[in-house]
Amino acid sequence: MDDPVDIEISTSKTNPRAGRRTPWFGAGCGARVILTAAAATIALSEIAARMEETMSMLKKATLSSALVPLLILSGCHSVHKTDMKVMTFNILYNSHKVFSGDTSWEVRRPLLITCLKAYAPDLLGTQESFEFQTDAILDAFPSWRVFGKGRYHQVLAVSPRRPYEDLGGESCRVLYDQSKYILPDHGTFWHSDLPDSAGSRTWGNELPRVVTWGKFQIRDGGKKFVVMNTHFHWDQPYVQNTAHLIMRKWREISQGLPTILMGDFNLAPDSPAHELFCGRSGPKELAGEFRDCWQVLNKPETGAGTGHAFTGKGVTRIDWILVTEEFTVKSIEILYDNANGIYPSDHFPVLAGLAL
Repeated sequence: MDDPVDIEISTSKTNPRAGRRTPWFGAGCGARVILTAAAATIALSEIAARMEETMSMLKKATLSSALVPLLILSGCHSVHKTDMKVMTFNILYNSHKVFSGDTSWEVRRPLLITCLKAYAPDLLGTQESFEFQTDAILDAFPSWRVFGKGRYHQVLAVSPRRPYEDLGGESCRVLYDQSKYILPDHGTFWHSDLPDSAGSRTWGNELPRVVTWGKFQIRDGGKKFVVMNTHFHWDQPYVQNTAHLIMRKWREISQGLPTILMGDFNLAPDSPAHELFCGRSGPKELAGEFRDCWQVLNKPETGAGTGHAFTGKGVTRIDWILVTEEFTVKSIEILYDNANGIYPSDHFPVLAGLAL
């Protein structure tokens, strides 16, 4: 009979099969097991086999761990910024009773299309646009789509002051390149204490005015963001109440998503509404978190007027593109394009280069 061999086996290991800590051999951790030489040989052989199995599993685990960062990097879009070109443009409504000659839509339309083709924005916020005007733009850009309701949406009577408006009326429609963006949700609300009531107006605004908003998703990468586009009246108490409304609706709609707020605000960039949007004044609970792209890049206000009444000389920068902090502002320009003194609108468009 073989002489017994005294072997101490540390057996507390993670059992790869059972998925729990248990000894490979019936003894507990650090147990002294008395074996014969033959039994010891078998035990050592078993230990070697177990160790080989464990090493193989460790190698696989190490390889998998090493691949994790590579997999994250190869499929991660959170570190990739998507460039976008955003334009706000009051394209001026059309009326044969008001505009004729060089200011008529028939003359301005090809100039406007040429301007848009030259700068090719991904997102275009229009103001004072009739449906047939945005349809003319869509005809020139097959990959673009449009959304937004006119201020008289589903309202049977329009203002007697503006009989040339159709039942939809002026809008703040947003056009976008559907090859780059998906639009999961969108809507329109009115500048009034009944914002969901079409055609409503309060606080002294003479005509109904709207905010058009859309929730977008970038096709390449899946990032989501919100666009809000509007057109302000300029008198109080309308301005203050509307600014407060927009800040409340922004929080409700965006739910924390990065947001672009743009439009023709008919206000100077040092106005209380602008300061509220940028979080520099006003009630704390309503203060916005926006940055004015023009100010981010320290552009001068002198000579930066955007409404020019077909003179080519703007006085005040009343057309803004504001963004929340998630956006990187790469560029912003006021575009002065014209054809021998004939302009596509009585406002200059504003174009921002952003990254998200």
